[in-house]
Amino acid sequence: MSIRLAVTAAVSAFALVAASSLVSHAADAPDFDYFKAKVQPIFVTKRPGHARCVMCHAEANNALRLEKLPAGQETWNEEQTRKNYDTVVKIVGLGQGRNVDVGEEVGARASGTARFTDASP
Repeated sequence: MSIRLAVTAAVSAFALVAASSLVSHAADAPDFDYFKAKVQPIFVTKRPGHARCVMCHAEANNALRLEKLPAGQETWNEEQTRKNYDTVVKIVGLGQGRNVDVGEEVGARASGTARFTDASP
């Protein structure tokens, strides 16, 4: 499985769980604890033949701009995790009244063919 596909699947899973959480709990944002436990670890996992996501996405100039890992640390502190969470929530566009297929939209954003931008209604 390609890294992009794995990340897209993880973010999509997060979005689906978050969407059901929004419906069932009328929350304003997806579940932070789920993101912290299930999605964020993917960004620091080394896969054969590929760099860890954080290597290219830490302080990147793209939509998935992750926080830089503290020197000598394997994961982020709570404040950095919150910032990563906020970034992913913006990417999937949850809580903004959009009716889109989240997996399709995340994949489209990754390939540069997104139907929606931050300026979209």
